[in-house]
Amino acid sequence: MKASKNTMGQRQNRKTITLFVADDHAILRSGLRMLLESQPDMTVVGEAANGIDTIQKARELNPKIVLLDITMPKVSISQTIKTICRECLSTKVLILTMHEDSAYLKTVLDAGASGYVCKRVADTELLTAIRAVQEGRMFVNLHVGKGGGDSTSTQFSSHQPARSVHEELPLSPREEEVLLLVAKGYTNQEIANQLGLSIKSVETYRFRFMEKLHLKSRAELVQYVMDRELLPHNEFNK
Repeated sequence: MKASKNTMGQRQNRKTITLFVADDHAILRSGLRMLLESQPDMTVVGEAANGIDTIQKARELNPKIVLLDITMPKVSISQTIKTICRECLSTKVLILTMHEDSAYLKTVLDAGASGYVCKRVADTELLTAIRAVQEGRMFVNLHVGKGGGDSTSTQFSSHQPARSVHEELPLSPREEEVLLLVAKGYTNQEIANQLGLSIKSVETYRFRFMEKLHLKSRAELVQYVMDRELLPHNEFNK
C-alpha cells in the first residue's frame, strides 16, 4: 500500500501543467478534461461556462494555462484575456475556437493571448500547443487552403527581446510578394485573386511576415517598404 501511495504521489508531481477549461458547452469541457487528464504532465484544476466565472476562478486557482473559447458569454474575449494576463501573472491564455479567422487571431493576440488553436485540429496538435505555451512559446494554428482542409502551425518564442525592423528574419518569396501588395493597398481578396491563392493563405502569409518584421499595422508596413525603397512612391496608391 505504501508503494502504491508513492507511485500516486510521483504521478501527481509529474503533472506540472495545471489547466483551466473555459467553454460554454459542457460536453466539450468534459471531453477536454478527459483528454487532458490522460496526459502524464497535465491536470485540470477547474472549469467555467462564462467570462465572469473564468476570471474569478483564474484568480483563485492560478492555473498555468487557461484554455479559453473565443465566444464566452457575459464578458468580451478581449476583456477576459486582458484581465487574466493583468491579474494572474503566472497564467497564460490559449485560445481554442471554431473560428478560423485572422481577425479573431489578431484580436486575441493583441489582448495578450499566448496561442490560438482551431477546434478541428487533432488531439495531438492541441497537446503540442499546450506544451509550447507552457514552455514560453507562442503557438498559432490556422487552417488554410480551399475548404480549410490544410493547416499551418507556427511556434515562436514569446520571450525574445524586441527587434528593430533592421534585424528582420528573411522572408520567403511568397511572403515578399504578399508584403508588397499589402503595402500597395490591395485587400486580401484582391491579393488572393491576383496570386491565385485562397484568402486564408493570404492571411497566413500576412501574419507570418508581420511577425517576422515585428510590424503592428499597415502604416508601419508601408513605412518599412518606403525606408528600403522596395517600391516607387507612386505605387502607394490606395
